[in-house]
Amino acid sequence: MAGLDIGDAPDERGPYSPPAKPWADVGENLEAAISWRDLAQAAIATVDLWLNYRGRSLAQLIARIEQGRPRQGRTIDPNAAHALARRFQAWIALAPVSDKCLVRSFMLLRYLQRNRLGGTWVFGVRTWPFRAHCWVQLGPVALDDAHERLIAYTPILAVSAQ
Repeated sequence: MAGLDIGDAPDERGPYSPPAKPWADVGENLEAAISWRDLAQAAIATVDLWLNYRGRSLAQLIARIEQGRPRQGRTIDPNAAHALARRFQAWIALAPVSDKCLVRSFMLLRYLQRNRLGGTWVFGVRTWPFRAHCWVQLGPVALDDAHERLIAYTPILAVSAQ
């Protein structure tokens, strides 16, 4: 969503307050060719996942994400984050990892952080049938899932990685 203006309104909520439901997503990057750089990023992300995800509790995963936040006061360029999220979607299928939302979202956030960007890790639930899900969001834009799918979920926790 190049050029999407999401504004910079101050947020008076607490650090783990859920954001509004997303109303857009970055779209799929099905036509993108996979480059050698993408393969290297997939390898780095896979090793990072093995080192920082495996065997960790959710609280420890959240702490890892919070430790990798960009410095205070740094403005995140949404267009750069959207472009990286589209690249991530192009190579994630090549990574030898589970397609579970927790794994995928953790990998995307760590990938964004390695590129001095970030987002918000959102956890949501739905009631009938009960399901829990998580995704990465930057402002009102979902970075790793279709916003149409996420509308069914009520955000209950948000972890800022920005």
